[in-house]
Amino acid sequence: MDIEKIIDEKEISDSSKKVYLSLLKRMQKVKFKIPTKANEKIAYVKEHISSFENPNTRLDMLNLIIVVRNVLELSVEKLKEYRSELKQQQKSHQVSKMNDAGDNLMSYEDFTKALGEAYKKEEWKKYIVNTLMMRYGVRNKDLNLEIVKTKKEMKDGENYLLLKKDKVIYIRDQYKTHKTYGKKTHEIHDKLFNEAVKKAGVGKLIPEAQTSNGLRKLYINKMGEAKVFKMMIDHYYDADEPASIKRLAADRGTSLSVVQGFYNVNAEDDPISKAMNMGSDSE
Repeated sequence: MDIEKIIDEKEISDSSKKVYLSLLKRMQKVKFKIPTKANEKIAYVKEHISSFENPNTRLDMLNLIIVVRNVLELSVEKLKEYRSELKQQQKSHQVSKMNDAGDNLMSYEDFTKALGEAYKKEEWKKYIVNTLMMRYGVRNKDLNLEIVKTKKEMKDGENYLLLKKDKVIYIRDQYKTHKTYGKKTHEIHDKLFNEAVKKAGVGKLIPEAQTSNGLRKLYINKMGEAKVFKMMIDHYYDADEPASIKRLAADRGTSLSVVQGFYNVNAEDDPISKAMNMGSDSE
């Protein structure tokens, strides 16, 4: 049975195919063969999968087995029951995975409350920085920007917040994955954000020579860009919003396969996989 051919011909994204082919190689390395006859061989499958310590890996491999058997129009009822068990294990593991160096991430609700407090206290730069990280998943480099009032003040290869009468245009022409994703422009029609930008005034948002040093003073509860991005993915993951995950990854300038690999998620019906199957995904 040519399992590789089955994976290659299945209508899933290229990044998902890469994940499945990698899993298949791991299975073959330990001499495991996907059951391709009528019998699901659930005891055999459990024995093999339980030998892997990581709950995510167990779920990944089981999903591959189910995918193959679905293509072959073979029964998967017992395998799906087993998958329900593994999902609970995976979910528990995911919670710990979302912790960064032992520090729990803030919840989305707590973060937005703290963001509101920053606005009330007129901490304009703090409000701007954290809003951009939350909405667009941006990295530190993206926040090395200047607030301007006219396009004449702008140069290629730099980042700006361009103040307009009823909106702010966020231009990113210098960020980590620029070579892959190119210049990004976001129109922001949020009254509170626009007011904060006006209050902050024209000029460099972060005056310090080292952007990271200036940003540390503006973080909410020491939530740097990586933690805020995790928090937002976690929020959309729990809310089962694959379109929002896809949008956030695109805004950040990263592929969904990178997001999926980072979280070790590959369940057929998890929000990240759903997002990957919604359309093309650049590496």
